[in-house]
Amino acid sequence: MYRKFSANRIFDGFQWLRENQVLITDNNGKIEALTSIEKAGDDIEFLDGIILPGLVNAHVHLELSHMKNVISPNTGLVQFLMQVVSKRGSFSKDIVQEAIREADKEMWAQGIMAAGDICNTADTLAIKEKSSRIIWRNFIEVISLRDENLNTVFNNANALLRQFESADYQSAITAGNSIVPHAPYSVSKNGFLRLNQLTTGNTISIHNQECEAENDLFEYGTGDFLHLYKMLGYNKLPVEITHKTSLQSYLPDFDGNQNIILVHNTATGKKDVEFLIQYRKEKNITPWLCLCPNANLYIENKLPDIALMNSFSLPFVIGTDSYASNYRLSIGDEIATLAKHFPEIDLSIFLKAATSNGANAMGVEDRLGQFKAGYTPGIVLMKKDFSTQRIL
Repeated sequence: MYRKFSANRIFDGFQWLRENQVLITDNNGKIEALTSIEKAGDDIEFLDGIILPGLVNAHVHLELSHMKNVISPNTGLVQFLMQVVSKRGSFSKDIVQEAIREADKEMWAQGIMAAGDICNTADTLAIKEKSSRIIWRNFIEVISLRDENLNTVFNNANALLRQFESADYQSAITAGNSIVPHAPYSVSKNGFLRLNQLTTGNTISIHNQECEAENDLFEYGTGDFLHLYKMLGYNKLPVEITHKTSLQSYLPDFDGNQNIILVHNTATGKKDVEFLIQYRKEKNITPWLCLCPNANLYIENKLPDIALMNSFSLPFVIGTDSYASNYRLSIGDEIATLAKHFPEIDLSIFLKAATSNGANAMGVEDRLGQFKAGYTPGIVLMKKDFSTQRIL
């Protein structure tokens, strides 16, 4: 038994299809064909909006779902981090698990098929094992500025990695697991070098240039991060002043053909973009610029220079960040914000970021991200207000 769908517009994961096309699937959503309305026959379901493949959330912190409305907006990144550190553990296990369960259900209902999840604990593992239908790539995060603690930190990260790798997933398969750095300001030089060795050929994620203070730290040894280090008990600056931006300070530590998801990029400038392009050529690094605009506005009330990045044809993916820094875990909401603030950029750029680009970045391009015969990518309807709902 087949189902046939048509809509005002169809986006296949890469481009807009011409008018009057019909998507044909089996009852489980496996793509059978794309054909013209004249050849499709009867029983076509016409949908009001845009039909596109299932979405990919390239950056989320599912384990922070219990922190919705806990942290006030527009605090700036350093104050935000301080509050996350001080407040995330003040909730019962039951509250944490229920919030994770509801967030997972919300993401699935809105058409998210795969996600890159930042993991500092095993709190999300029970949901991912037993009920989640989302394909997860688990990023086990390393935070280590003291080299004397480096072995302990990496031993703990490897232990957590083994938990995710040995899990008994009943409802979905994973896209993979990897140990990743949290951010340039929270990992030592030796930590980055060890991560480079551990992640050769793998997909990793890092919070990149989330605020101007991050660049100030590496260029001049000044800025708001000094307050964070003081709170954490550092008597001297735990990172090296390089007189370069954050991106240009740490990225050369990676030369192992990694697939790198650079998250936020709020303070990424033209020289950084040019550096990134040159470094990509020299080191065979694949960078993906992950846009989380609603989190950027929530934390810093500022957006990246996406028009600049797009002018260099750098590939985008899209994430929601966490409920600590967002009101919803909705890729549609993120696209709405991007379309509002960057109307000069064709919507197809952002739709590609949320579908085929996201699938490539997550390593699931062989099954998701596009309408291709034999794939079961999920089918999503995006309405005029950019809200999304799962069709299959």
